[in-house]
Amino acid sequence: MDIVFIIVFVLTLFIIISNFNSGAKAARERTPKGIKEKKQKELIKEKQKAWINDDLIYDPETGAKITLEQAQSGVWDLPSEEEKAKHEEEQRISLNEQGIEAGHLFELLKEKGFKAKKLNDEQIEFLEQSALLTQYDDWGYTECFINNDEMVVFSPYVKLKRLHYEESQLMVWVKVNHASGHYFMEPKNTTNKLLGSFINKEDIKVENYSVYTLKKGFDITNAKKILKKFSNEKGLQVELNDNNLLIKTFVTPNRKDFERIEKLM
Repeated sequence: MDIVFIIVFVLTLFIIISNFNSGAKAARERTPKGIKEKKQKELIKEKQKAWINDDLIYDPETGAKITLEQAQSGVWDLPSEEEKAKHEEEQRISLNEQGIEAGHLFELLKEKGFKAKKLNDEQIEFLEQSALLTQYDDWGYTECFINNDEMVVFSPYVKLKRLHYEESQLMVWVKVNHASGHYFMEPKNTTNKLLGSFINKEDIKVENYSVYTLKKGFDITNAKKILKKFSNEKGLQVELNDNNLLIKTFVTPNRKDFERIEKLM
C-alpha cells in the first residue's frame, strides 16, 4: 500500500513539474515577442519623428538625401548602393503603405522651404471652433508644416463615432486679404446634419458646391471671388472666416491634392 502511494505521489509530482516547466517555457517564448513588438513600434515611431524633422530631402529617383540648396540647384552627388539601400529602408519603415503618398507630399513641402512645426495654442483654439473640424466627434493632428509666408499644411486625424469613420486628411490654412464674413462650402448632395442647423442661405452661389452662410460679411464681393476659385475642384470642403481660408480634403494627404490647392492660392 505504501509502495503504491509513493508511486502515485511521484507520478503526480512529475506531472505537476512538467506542466510548470511547459508553462514557464511558453511564457518565456511569449515575452520576448511582446517586448520585440513593443520595441519595434517605438523604433518606428522614433524613425518617423526623426524623418519628419529631418531638414534633408529624400529624392526617390536617385535615393539620395540632399539639402534644400542642392535640390534647388539640381546638383548633388549620387549615393552609394549601401547609402541608397539604407535611405530606402528608412523610408519604408517610416511609412506604411497608405502613408507613402503622404511621405512624398512631406518631401515636397520640405523642398519648398516648409519647416515641421507644432500648431500653437492660439491656432489650435481657432481650429477647434472651425466648421471644418467641429463636424467631427473628435480630431487631432500629426504632421504639420509651415512656410515663411505662414501657409500651414497639416494632417488632421478625424473621427465620426456613429459611422465608425476614422481618416487622416489634408488641410491647408492660409491668410487672405480684404475678406469678411464666415462661410462654409462643400460639394453638392453632401449631407451635413451639423451645418443644417446653421443659416442655409446661399448669399454666395458656387457651381457644384453648396455654400452655408454662418456670418454674413459687410462686403461679400471678395469672399465670392475667393470661393468661386474652387468651383471646378472636386472632393474639397472650404471655410472662409474673415481673413482665414481653410481647405480640407476627405482623403489621406498626397501631392496631387496639395498641388491643385496650391495653384488656387
